[in-house]
Amino acid sequence: MVDMEYSLSVLAASQVDVYKAQDKLEEAVQGMFVEIKYKLSEVERGLKIAQTKKVEDKLKLYSMYTSRKSLTIREMSKELGVSERTVDYWLSELRELLGIK
Repeated sequence: MVDMEYSLSVLAASQVDVYKAQDKLEEAVQGMFVEIKYKLSEVERGLKIAQTKKVEDKLKLYSMYTSRKSLTIREMSKELGVSERTVDYWLSELRELLGIK
């Protein structure tokens, strides 16, 4: 009978340890969730900033293209701070929208 009570007491103590470990794991997971959520919001904020800059740069390019056609792609890329390839691509999009070949 004493052995059985001892075994039950050890089992109960082990169960308490399991519950404590489970609580610690849940806290860790919750902390990771909060950290991931924060990082995701930072990425979303950065993406919005990049999208806004892209729109502003395209508007600036449209302004340069329509008012100063003598500018080269290289000059426009330097003024906008983007690659020549990007300017060339955006100009092709612009020409397509304007119906210019």
